[in-house]
Amino acid sequence: MIVRLAIALVIFYLAYRVGKYILRLPSENSRDFSGSRGEIAGEDLVRDPQCGTYVPVSSAVKATIGGETLYFCSEECRDRYREAVEKRKRQRYDDRKE
Repeated sequence: MIVRLAIALVIFYLAYRVGKYILRLPSENSRDFSGSRGEIAGEDLVRDPQCGTYVPVSSAVKATIGGETLYFCSEECRDRYREAVEKRKRQRYDDRKE
């Protein structure tokens, strides 16, 4: 009787350890621990130059302004940025005229 109880406890303990080990395994969406910094695989973020918000590249509004490719969080920020660039250009032009 005691032997059966001891065997049952050992089996229970081993099942517990195996279950705990399986639950700690990294899933496909978790961090990759093989890298030196443990980076998370995912999409790059870009900073909106108008408002400073970080946006995923796939959902950002892309625009080329002054030969430079920029990413914005919305069309409104893109338009405000373009207006600010045009205003600075006009000010520089007006300053040169004087």
